[in-house]
Amino acid sequence: LYQRIAQNRRVRLHRAIGAQLEAIYDDQASKIASQLALHFEQGMAYPKAIRYRQQAGENALRRSAHDAAVEHFHQALELLPRVTRAAVREPLELGIQTLLGSALMTLKGQAAPEVGNAYTRARQLCPRTSPEQFDVTLGLWRHRFIAGDLDRSLELSDRCFTLATQLKAPALRGSAHYALAGTLMYRGDLAQALAHAEAGLADYRGLREGHDAALRHSQDPSATLMAYRAWILFFMGYWEQAVKGMNDALELEIVRSHPQTSVTSLTYSGILYLYLRELDLAQQQLEKAVQMAQRWHITQFATIAKFFLTYTLSSKCRLAPSSRSLHEMKTTLASRRAAGADLHATGYLNRLAEGYLSAGQPETSLALLAESNALADQSNERLFAADTYRLMGEFLLSQDNQHQMKAETLFKKSLVVAKQQESTTFELRAATCLAELWNSQGKVSEAKALLAPVYEKFTEGFEFPDLKKAQKLTRMM
Repeated sequence: LYQRIAQNRRVRLHRAIGAQLEAIYDDQASKIASQLALHFEQGMAYPKAIRYRQQAGENALRRSAHDAAVEHFHQALELLPRVTRAAVREPLELGIQTLLGSALMTLKGQAAPEVGNAYTRARQLCPRTSPEQFDVTLGLWRHRFIAGDLDRSLELSDRCFTLATQLKAPALRGSAHYALAGTLMYRGDLAQALAHAEAGLADYRGLREGHDAALRHSQDPSATLMAYRAWILFFMGYWEQAVKGMNDALELEIVRSHPQTSVTSLTYSGILYLYLRELDLAQQQLEKAVQMAQRWHITQFATIAKFFLTYTLSSKCRLAPSSRSLHEMKTTLASRRAAGADLHATGYLNRLAEGYLSAGQPETSLALLAESNALADQSNERLFAADTYRLMGEFLLSQDNQHQMKAETLFKKSLVVAKQQESTTFELRAATCLAELWNSQGKVSEAKALLAPVYEKFTEGFEFPDLKKAQKLTRMM
């Protein structure tokens, strides 16, 4: 029967049905956006069809149905050429490309080329100084940040801050501080990173955007900023404050209700506990992250959580990691880097090197540490540089006593870098290794003079393994 209706009459009927449904649903019309998009498309009312197709995509994002959202956005983009007036078409495309970039971040990973393409096109379309320009620039920052391009990330985060200042919007300024805090942390500028984290959280206070912000950015920036702050506090030696800050982030309503934000926060929490050497708590958080990531098809954080969970489980055994565990970690890291996600790569390589060293494969371990060091020089990811030098020193000591002088040089280099970055945690670990070496050589007074002042920098966290080890070594000497 439908096919027997003349084409012109079909067009009029679809348009009339769409208009009638709009009138019936009124301000609830967004609930039937997909149905309305179909009627207006068949009715050749293309601007309306595109708007409702975009709304259908947003509805899918709110349900965390990212594959359905991407399909809606692509259908909307396919209709755009039928809108002939650029003044109408370009604002429509801007909104779609921005949301498409956010959806693709979760579906394909934040460093995926498709993400960069969507945000680059959106940036070409939006006004120079506008909230839209800010959202697009922040999206591009996330894309380059996860790719490990920290020089470009710094440029984009600075641009975000300039835009937020010009627009006089506290929520946008909070997001700009979030971008700067993350970028500066990975570049090893911990004091500046902490300042931006504190300032950003002050801007966010009372302005929690929740699901709207998560919709635009694939996860809630304020929750992620709380996790960054916790990490920064850990590296700077404030371990109890770091744990409290991370726990506060996990208590946020948006973390409990938005899957991407929840997986992100659980992963950051698990890694924090791992670096604190609290392996049971690390396992608990990382297992939750993996389960949730698999349930909601959040590929990027599933691979991160899997990598660190495998490392945690191997460390808990107190035996050399199995070849299977090492293979799993290596494969996980390779797949992540193949997807263009190089952020934190030096940290991954260092953990993998530790595993191979424990498994009695020193050549592979040294090659991974050399790769980590070279990557830090190439990308300016300096956060783990001190850790890399310390591990190189430990590698040399594991071989034979002929390398003690070279190991001492590497421990000293680790100390210098840690002090420059104000990374008291890595300073403690390097000082402990060097003090152990000197103590074994009979240089007891030098060892104590080195370790005691670093230990005394700590005012909290004495229940954690690193400080217990340093305290025990100091008392022995």
